Amino acid sequence: MKRRLGRTAGFLIVTLAIGLSGCSPKSNLSGKPLASLTAFYPGGKGAIWAADEEGRLLRSTDKGKHFFKVMPKGLVSVSVSSLFALNAKQAWIVDQAGKVYRTMNGGRNWKKSNEFLIAPNRDDMNLVFSDVLHGWLRNGSSLYRSEDGGMTWTLINPDLPAGYALNFTSPMIGWQSRFDGIYKTEDGGRQWKSVKKTRADSLVEQALFFDEKNGMLLRFAPDMNQQLAFTSDGGITWTPLSSVPTARMEGCHSTLSFSVAADDHLIAYYQESGRLIEAYYTHDQGRSWRTLPLSSNKEWGTPIVLKDGPLLLLDRKEEGVEVKSFALSRNNGEWETYRPIVVD
Repeated sequence: MKRRLGRTAGFLIVTLAIGLSGCSPKSNLSGKPLASLTAFYPGGKGAIWAADEEGRLLRSTDKGKHFFKVMPKGLVSVSVSSLFALNAKQAWIVDQAGKVYRTMNGGRNWKKSNEFLIAPNRDDMNLVFSDVLHGWLRNGSSLYRSEDGGMTWTLINPDLPAGYALNFTSPMIGWQSRFDGIYKTEDGGRQWKSVKKTRADSLVEQALFFDEKNGMLLRFAPDMNQQLAFTSDGGITWTPLSSVPTARMEGCHSTLSFSVAADDHLIAYYQESGRLIEAYYTHDQGRSWRTLPLSSNKEWGTPIVLKDGPLLLLDRKEEGVEVKSFALSRNNGEWETYRPIVVD
């Protein structure tokens, strides 16, 4: 079953930002080179949501070539930990006072929530929606829920244990990975139960579910090597992915990560000392993988896959951000390189 994944923050590089126009930018638009990004995220076909180091919200509809600026009226900057986009049009943000803002048209207009002051914990905040109505906001150990698109919120769990980002696949079914295993809720977040405990010599690093049965897991195996696995029974049993080599930990040099593209698409990649050295792509929830071509003479950044296929690798140069795009639909395609422009 396919669905648009409600993204999690945490180590899934899926922090979001809000965009401006739903129209594709024209080639004659002028602006300044994009100097930096603290977040980069696919929001729909051809659409990218992003945030820069100044706290500005940006959105592109042409695969990162042009970005438009947009902020809810009265806001100067935003924290990347308090952003979430459901798709190319619908997104939410939490301001410094704990108010939630919602856009339904790609950032052209924003609506502010009713009184909801939570003294945001910027170091431990997670905002996620499963659909346009049902959302959750974790602020420290407090978990809030909305059933009207973020306009009103109710505290449903005042003592949620620390863990990685929340992952809701429906209004009632949600997941959270913690160091000691994977936890599931079936009542919208009020109560959580363990579905998979880790062994004493293992460690869960991240879990992501596509639906109630199918999911991916990144874990440290008993030998402390990183390993990807998938489940088709709701997290009870996990099968290692032999098509993605195990990352052997040698100090802090070789690390394995994965990031969500859209629906069933993911990227798994290895980094050494922050440099990308290998990348794999899957379009079927991790059952089969394709090795992506990386030129050995290039400094690659973090890989992102858009819903319509191209791989984007972000690389920050002294003169600004550089994007490299590769069409995954072509077996022998060539890389396209361009520098994003922030439209005036």
